Amino acid sequence: MFQNYTDVLTTTVPEDAKQFYIKDVDGLEMYKQSINSLYHKFLSSEAQNYIRDTASFLDLGVSASAEVMTSPPSQEEDEVSTVTTGFGSIPEKLLETFLRASRRHNIKLNHHLKAIKKMRNGNYNLYFEPTITRNGRTSIIKNKPFIKKCAKKVILAVNRLSLENLNWKGLYQPHIREYITKAVKDVSAGKFFLAYNFPWWRRSPVYSNYAISDTPLKQTYDFGTSKANPTKSILLPMYNDGDIPYWNELIEREHGNINNSDNVFSVGKEIVKVTERYLSAIYRLPLKDIPPPINGIISYWQNYPYGGAWQLWMPGYIWPDVERQMTKPSKKDDVFVAVNAFSSRSLSYESNSALQVVELIMPYFGLKSKE
Repeated sequence: MFQNYTDVLTTTVPEDAKQFYIKDVDGLEMYKQSINSLYHKFLSSEAQNYIRDTASFLDLGVSASAEVMTSPPSQEEDEVSTVTTGFGSIPEKLLETFLRASRRHNIKLNHHLKAIKKMRNGNYNLYFEPTITRNGRTSIIKNKPFIKKCAKKVILAVNRLSLENLNWKGLYQPHIREYITKAVKDVSAGKFFLAYNFPWWRRSPVYSNYAISDTPLKQTYDFGTSKANPTKSILLPMYNDGDIPYWNELIEREHGNINNSDNVFSVGKEIVKVTERYLSAIYRLPLKDIPPPINGIISYWQNYPYGGAWQLWMPGYIWPDVERQMTKPSKKDDVFVAVNAFSSRSLSYESNSALQVVELIMPYFGLKSKE
C-alpha cells in the first residue's frame, strides 16, 4: 500500500521525520490522517477485514504515522529476551536500589496526589488524599484531611488520565491541555488466566502455543506447565483491546457494582462457560473434553487512575514535538512529566519507553544517561 499510494520511495524528507511527512497520492501527510482514513482510501473492504481479523492489536482511529515503515523488514528471526523473575521484578529492583542509595530516600504509599500549588519562594506544596488498600484494592479514606508536603522540584510519573485530573496550572495551559486530552488516547485492554490440573489444549489437532482468533478472546497463549507442581498448567485464553465492554458486562454481572479503581477479579461461571465455547472452536476439541478450571482471574485496565493499558497517538500531531513540551510542561516551573504516554522513540506499550522517558528528564538534574 505505501509503495503504491505514497511517496515513501521518492521523498527527500529526512529519515527521522519520514513517518510524519510522507504524503499519500492525494498530497496528505501521514500525521494528519488516521489509519482508518488511509485504509478506506486505498484498501478494499475484504483487505481491511482481513487485517482486523489477523492483527493481534489494532485501533484504526490512530495516527497513520504509526503504520509507516521507513526500512525493509528484517529477514532474521527476532531474538527475545525474557526476565526469569518476571517483569514485575524490574520496578521492584529499581525501587530497592533507590531506597538503599541514601537514608534520605523513602517511599510513601497510599497517597493520592490531587493538586500542586507554587509558593512565593518558588517551592511547591503537594496535596495528597489519603487512601487505603485492602486485598489488593485501593479506595479513598473519606472525611480525612489532605496531606500537605513541600518540594523544590517535582517529577510526575503518573498515567495520562491522572495528569488530566491533576490540579496544577501548568497542565491547564491551552496547548498542554490539548496534548493531554487529544494528542494520545488511552486504550482499554484486558487479559485473564485459567489454571488447570493438566494442559488439555495440547491434545488439540491444531495446537499452537499462540493463537489469534476473530472471537472476543482475540489472543490465546499457552502459559506453560508448573515445574514445582507437574501437570498443573496455565492458559491465557484472552488478551484483547477491542471487546472490553463485553467482558466488563460479564464482570459486573458476576461481581455487582465494582469500584472504579478495581482492575482484578475472580472468574465466575458465566465467563468460564463463554470462554470454553470459544476455546472449543479454536482448538477443535469437543466441549466435553474441556475440564473445569481449578482457578482463574481476569484483569483489565480502563478505570481511573489507569485510564488504559497503554496509549496511542492520534492524527494531527508530530510526536517528538509533543514529547519535548510534555517533558517540562511549564518553562517557569521545575515540574517534570515522566510518563511514556507521550514517548516518541518507543510506543507506550513497549516497556523500554518507560526507561527512555527518564533519560529525557535527567539533563534537567545535571545527569547523563549511560550508553
